[in-house]
Amino acid sequence: MIRISISGHRELLNSDEVSNSIASTFIELKKRDSHLLAISALAAGADTLFAQEAIKQNIPLQVILPFTLEKYKNDFSETEKHKLTDLMDARKVEVAFQLTTDDSEERNKAYLETGKLIVSKSDVLIAVWDGWSANGTGGTGDIVDYARQQHKEIIVINGLRSNDKSNDDANSTFLLWDNEAIRYKGRFEKTWITGLFTGVLAVFCFATGMAFFHEGNPAVKFFLSCAEAIFLLLSFLLLTISARKFKKVFLDKRRGAEFLRTLVRFRNAGIPIPKINVTDYVPAKDILQIEKQISTRLTKIENLENAKAITLALANEQITYHNSFRIPKFEKKEAFLEKLFIVIKCLFVCLLLSILYVEYPYKEHHSSHQLERWLTFGWIVLPPIYAALEGIKYFSEWKSNISISRKTISFLENIVSRIKECKTEPAFSLIAKDLRDILEFENNDWAVRKFELDPEFKP
Repeated sequence: MIRISISGHRELLNSDEVSNSIASTFIELKKRDSHLLAISALAAGADTLFAQEAIKQNIPLQVILPFTLEKYKNDFSETEKHKLTDLMDARKVEVAFQLTTDDSEERNKAYLETGKLIVSKSDVLIAVWDGWSANGTGGTGDIVDYARQQHKEIIVINGLRSNDKSNDDANSTFLLWDNEAIRYKGRFEKTWITGLFTGVLAVFCFATGMAFFHEGNPAVKFFLSCAEAIFLLLSFLLLTISARKFKKVFLDKRRGAEFLRTLVRFRNAGIPIPKINVTDYVPAKDILQIEKQISTRLTKIENLENAKAITLALANEQITYHNSFRIPKFEKKEAFLEKLFIVIKCLFVCLLLSILYVEYPYKEHHSSHQLERWLTFGWIVLPPIYAALEGIKYFSEWKSNISISRKTISFLENIVSRIKECKTEPAFSLIAKDLRDILEFENNDWAVRKFELDPEFKP
């Protein structure tokens, strides 16, 4: 059995990202041992997210409170109290200490000792941490230091503190660009799918007119022709103007967000920002300003162990992202489309043989006229649908994305090994530089695609 504890910030800017990372961590640990035990004090923020995910994955949850529940609830908002009550429902609870006063110093000491107790009972500590020192006694930084002293395995998950004013510029700009990228990606995908759908509808109108109304009612033929023209126009506008515009903004925002993500993580790790060897990307002015501010403040590595923990977490997060999400997603789409191509090809051959059979001149009995119409309809519709799917495959570049992901994983795995073996600051500085170059290699794909979309863009 692997016993997993949690320590993390209470007020998080990136709760969704933290939840997903905790879920991925549980999944990876289950590969080592199917029997896990989660240990938590159920504090607000990271502890709560940890407990909720443990319950969701049917992992037993052990609760250790720093002091009695009645006094513990005083440190929670009303919403947080409800979450605490739900999580503690029908669970065995251990109380670590009895407060003799309501003094804040004694409470902080109880939090610190409870954190140490939880770490001592666990094999692995998940630290939802920004890499910075604790704001007060018993903070995440203190618990991480204690876990190191006890030689516990530490898995760091990036946690952005919403109450840390010194982080506002970098964190808020990163979250703004990241959210904008997500929003415009959604707009692009919806517009693109709608454009393809209206194009298919135009083909259906044409096929319906040719197959069923070739010699029929002129009014119906005129209506179908008008509908076909409207659908074609809509498809053209959606695919060549709207979708193109949304994708350009999405690529720009995603590229900026990933650039900022690296800056934030390096800053949190206390690592001077290394120069990039080769890049085709020119960041926006506000991003360049943030990079300049961070570079001015950070001139040397103050805490090598912290720097190693944060960069190790960053590299492992990227490996997990590519292995567990990006590659499987693209492979699944590629496989589904290939199966669809086979189905369409088989249907096309069947249609061809059916038409030859129906039109065979020496048959004694001809099939119904209605059957011929449906065969003609299918004969007209299938090739454009096949072509549209080929377009999806071509423009989605799934094979290219998979290839880039696999190269990135190989580079990052090498970085992980080097970080674990690193003992000196000069050696780690070289590793940090290589890590940033690798992340830039991965992210550089966004700049290339932006250039392909916008000839006026000069990377």
